[in-house]
Amino acid sequence: MNTKKIVLLGGGSQAKVVSDIITKRNELKNEQLEVIGILDDDSSNLGFSNMPVLGKINFIEELVGQYDDIYFIIAIANNKTRQEIVEEYKKFNLKYYTAIHPSATIASNVNIGEGTVIMAGAVVGPFTEIGNHVILNTLSSVDHDNIIEDFVHICPGAKCAGCVTVKKYSFICTGSSIIPGVIIGESTIVGAGSVVIKDTKGYCTVVGVPAKVIKFHD
Repeated sequence: MNTKKIVLLGGGSQAKVVSDIITKRNELKNEQLEVIGILDDDSSNLGFSNMPVLGKINFIEELVGQYDDIYFIIAIANNKTRQEIVEEYKKFNLKYYTAIHPSATIASNVNIGEGTVIMAGAVVGPFTEIGNHVILNTLSSVDHDNIIEDFVHICPGAKCAGCVTVKKYSFICTGSSIIPGVIIGESTIVGAGSVVIKDTKGYCTVVGVPAKVIKFHD
């Protein structure tokens, strides 16, 4: 089996967690994955664990010319930034690796999109659809028949009950809960520890128990 070469886009804390997922997949799943380096526009980022910073994100153009078979993971927590990178480099037909920690529990009949990251202890219930470039963070839970659209971030310990829809760009903060059947509108921020009991219209921040809108945003 040939080693699959992977480049992380972004070199902050998210990249550290994604790198560990790759390590664990090699150790526990006997896969052959190699993170060859990081691309980051922050010149102060010096990498970590002897992992080199290869250049800025636009170095993608060089890499796709150097390698016939290379994969990328956008290791950046900000949903809109992930979307902007995908759009900017769409012309290169990049291949994105879907990184799933071996300790995550993924039910049968689940579809998971490209470039999605599912972290340690996360749970995904049956007949759930996970979009592209989604982050399901540590110990998050997405139950049965959910629809999690592209570029969503479900933060550590956040829980979506059955039949929940989370529309694109939404950010479900740490320890929050969404009751069954609720639709979270596009680009909604659900504050930490909140309990959402009714649909949100989108482009807003909701907080509290029960969650209420505190502001709208672009």
